[in-house]
Amino acid sequence: MDIDGDALTQEINGIENDIDSLKKEIEGLEAELQREKEESKQLNKLVETERVSLQRLKNLEKRKKRPQDQYDENVPPIVQHTYFDESVSDYFNVGKDFEPRIVKRIDINDLTLESAQSARKIIALKENILYENLYRLGGLTAFPLNDNSCLGLRFDRFDSFNKRFLSPNYVILRRETIDSKTKGSVEKWKVFKHTLQQDMVNNMVHGIDPEGFNDKEIAVFAHAIHASLSRALFVSDLMHKLHNMSFADLKSPRASVYGNIKVFDEISADDAMSHINLQFNKDIRHKLQLVIAEGQIKEVSFQLNLVDHFMTQKLNMHNARLIGVKLVDAEFELKRWLIHLLNDGMIQW
Repeated sequence: MDIDGDALTQEINGIENDIDSLKKEIEGLEAELQREKEESKQLNKLVETERVSLQRLKNLEKRKKRPQDQYDENVPPIVQHTYFDESVSDYFNVGKDFEPRIVKRIDINDLTLESAQSARKIIALKENILYENLYRLGGLTAFPLNDNSCLGLRFDRFDSFNKRFLSPNYVILRRETIDSKTKGSVEKWKVFKHTLQQDMVNNMVHGIDPEGFNDKEIAVFAHAIHASLSRALFVSDLMHKLHNMSFADLKSPRASVYGNIKVFDEISADDAMSHINLQFNKDIRHKLQLVIAEGQIKEVSFQLNLVDHFMTQKLNMHNARLIGVKLVDAEFELKRWLIHLLNDGMIQW
């Protein structure tokens, strides 16, 4: 049977044209469907908007129907509860006839002129106190005195162990005119009064300029004092933590047998908080001395009467691990040091 190629080609072309027509028709239907979906979304939004508006109107009508002398939107509604114990519930429960006291918020615009001025002064004062407290969180603030002829520096410190702020320290600087051989008459700031240790102030002053400070050197002096006070407080916090440390805190099987017995009986330090002396429990009878400088442990003094040369070397190695430890890591590293000594049998109960 002979097949007419031209006829077959024409038939295929016709089918392809029909397919293209169907595709275009489908695309048109899809576009129309998408438009209907968008219109449906817009309609739903309008319906939701109308519903919210209607609900607001209903709420407004309900509010208008309430007696104004018994309603204040700033006062929360009474909640019925049975929280109190029966023995005291009669003192707190209220009956059905109970009428809550209406607390009305005072608008400053409704006050008399004199009362409004007084209220504004109180508000301004409270705002200033809040601002001052925010600045003092940083630990270092300055304030002028005597028409700017004196400058006050205030140092605030937070005791993290006792969870409270300590009494602030103050340094008062006074502006003085000094005759300089090279620069002639110059104005310098000198320490006038302070509530710090004299040695600390002298060291800071001589470290910058014994004759006084210029404006830029005040910041150097203030930050140096603040850093020194912060280090001293950090050492104090460390001493409190070590004094309250028990063998159970070491989290070691060898130490756990001693339970909650304190590791150290006495802990003391010099005024500069640079030398810490730790007296072990009286049954151990050993002392540990740490020298603190630049925020880290510089020297360790702890000796035992060890006959074994190998054990003596091991003790020296344990002591050397503490040298260079920063104060922030001192508590953790001292615990590790104690665990090593206990595990090696160097200190025993």
